Amino acid sequence: MGHPLVPVTAETHKFLTYADYVAQPQRFPAAPPMPSLRELWAVQLPPVRLKPNHTVFHVLMGLAGFVTFGLTWLIQLVVGLAWHSGDESAYRERVAKQRWLVEMRAWMIQDQQRRAVTPGTVRAIEGPVDPAS
Repeated sequence: MGHPLVPVTAETHKFLTYADYVAQPQRFPAAPPMPSLRELWAVQLPPVRLKPNHTVFHVLMGLAGFVTFGLTWLIQLVVGLAWHSGDESAYRERVAKQRWLVEMRAWMIQDQQRRAVTPGTVRAIEGPVDPAS
């Protein structure tokens, strides 16, 4: 803990701890009052003026960034479009094959139903039923 006779100044403040503040809060200077929002709003900051060489530098850096990332994006776009250009025809082939499989399955089901053995088809194969027999 700090020495009781040492006043708290900006220099001695960095050596003090929270325990010092709890033990002798009167030794610590009061915090300045919090400024109001109106006072904060009224603060005038000096205008930012760029030197001409900074302006040129920022323009050149902006162009360099655009060229770097813009060209990278453009190259990725072109390569991606070229890479996936055949996908539509492959998709159409896949859809056509699926459609053909669905139609073939429907035809097979209809054919099985048409060939299904029912009592009527058995009679048709064996011939008409003779009521006399």
